[in-house]
Amino acid sequence: MPGRTIFNGGVAGQSSTAIVARQGAIPVTLTMVDSSIGASGGSEVRTLTPSIIDINYYGPIYGTLAGQYGYLARSPSGYAAAFYRDRTGTAIPVTAGSRFFVDPVGRDQWLNVLWVGRNGFNDRTKVLAEIASAVSLVKPPGQFLVMSILNASTEPRGSADYDAIASINDELALRYPQNYLDIRAFLVAQANRSVPEELANLQNDVMPASLRVDHLHLNTRGYALVAEQVARYVQARGW
Repeated sequence: MPGRTIFNGGVAGQSSTAIVARQGAIPVTLTMVDSSIGASGGSEVRTLTPSIIDINYYGPIYGTLAGQYGYLARSPSGYAAAFYRDRTGTAIPVTAGSRFFVDPVGRDQWLNVLWVGRNGFNDRTKVLAEIASAVSLVKPPGQFLVMSILNASTEPRGSADYDAIASINDELALRYPQNYLDIRAFLVAQANRSVPEELANLQNDVMPASLRVDHLHLNTRGYALVAEQVARYVQARGW
């Protein structure tokens, strides 16, 4: 999609809860190591719920804590998070369990492509509620696109996990009929029927082996196909 600014909000391994919290759609709470924001620099965070800064994501995530604007990012001392205030001043006390208000920095008015729920699909109610929160964050003139959850090759048709994922996807299609892309079905349909393994993949309703690096994660070609489908959907809607 040349000429358009793209923000990649994907983070490896994070749950649907962490994804939607980073977006700013559900609350983030924290407790500071010293029960305060220091006069300058980074102040270490003892607990962060949900864990939106982790081993795979260093930040920054902008927002407000105890009335002070700044950002969350990796602590200089290790894997823990720290809050970095945007200007120096006096120390500010922070009560345990205080709310960190994520600032979406205007991206709540962008086109939001939401591919959420793979990590956490076994809690259907929770995933659907989190996706609903993510959708509700988007404000005009923003648009949103919800994509279906993928099932792994170890989750074939007839398995309990397959049924759980299918149930969420069916509900997403019902809730967002004008904003839903069944990317899972598209990828499954790319199987090469002349290759026995991929014919078996198709019969099991799982993604073809040629698009995966393992039982679930896509390879370069698989991700390129996803990107093409998203672009075509967006262009067809005139977004």
